[in-house]
Amino acid sequence: MTSGSSKKSKFTFPKTMIELGYNFDENGELKKIDKSTGDLTKNPFEFHISDDADHNQKHYEALGEAITNYVYDLLTEEGLDKVRVPPVQPNSDPTLSSFIFTSPDYEKSEKLMVLIHGSGVVRAGQWARSIIINKDLKSGTQLSYIRKAKDEGYGVIVMNTNDNTRDGVRIPVSKLFGRYGKFVFYLHIIIINKDLKSGTQLSYIRKAKDEGYGVIVMNTNDNTRDGVRIP
Repeated sequence: MTSGSSKKSKFTFPKTMIELGYNFDENGELKKIDKSTGDLTKNPFEFHISDDADHNQKHYEALGEAITNYVYDLLTEEGLDKVRVPPVQPNSDPTLSSFIFTSPDYEKSEKLMVLIHGSGVVRAGQWARSIIINKDLKSGTQLSYIRKAKDEGYGVIVMNTNDNTRDGVRIPVSKLFGRYGKFVFYLHIIIINKDLKSGTQLSYIRKAKDEGYGVIVMNTNDNTRDGVRIP
């Protein structure tokens, strides 16, 4: 009987969507590529391509990874900068760092939008991988929010908090941080509304509420009680 590790190792898939036989059409919908002509068809993603359930799942995961890299490219095409975190230090392994995406001069913006995806396999720029695959890019990515924010003069930061390992090795943040280190690190690199003329965020909070947005007001400097650091 084949062991689980041996079975896993027998599946090798290409790295790009086109090599996997898919691409997005003009509506941002994922479609199959005709193997004989190379043309994009109207056929959507197909999960069951084999009688082997594990093969189907691994193929789906490989396509998801390819889509993640595709969305990263779309973020840079929108004019966002890819910023390494933690910053790569001299003599350090450059692969052991994550990254986020920011609009140019975001730290000088009076209005700042920070986009944070959910937990799991999603990465920067995505709301849900399954929605991208089964519906379209507009519904499954953060691109429409980014474009609107830029049009309205917001600085933009796109977080990437699930990107925390490289080839099974956990990306170090700092030995100074404990179990919440990655979250704390991300908060510390965000400068929110530092040049507000009014000195408060109230006008932006009211506008966000009026437009139906949820609002979180961070208080990251409140980290001690009677001289004792809050763990």
